[in-house]
Amino acid sequence: MSPFSPFLIVYLRHKATKMAMPTIEELLREQVHFKTLKRNELHYETDSGFRFVVPLEEIGDQEFPKHGIAKSLARWIIPQYEVYQRAMRRNR
Repeated sequence: MSPFSPFLIVYLRHKATKMAMPTIEELLREQVHFKTLKRNELHYETDSGFRFVVPLEEIGDQEFPKHGIAKSLARWIIPQYEVYQRAMRRNR
């Protein structure tokens, strides 16, 4: 696993490939895939490559799927998407 922030990885991937970052509406319709558990965080990635984390202390004893629809994890995706968007605007 990379020592870099998931936000930086997504930013660099989209910048290098000239991929347009999906809108939040498009992102929430995608599938998510569990990648790893690291530092008490569940790391997920969407079909378009957007990575986000879900802190274990926030989930209690809920079950989280290995694969699913992004909308079910919107509570964690949206704030991280907004951070990514602010970083994109600063670095243009």
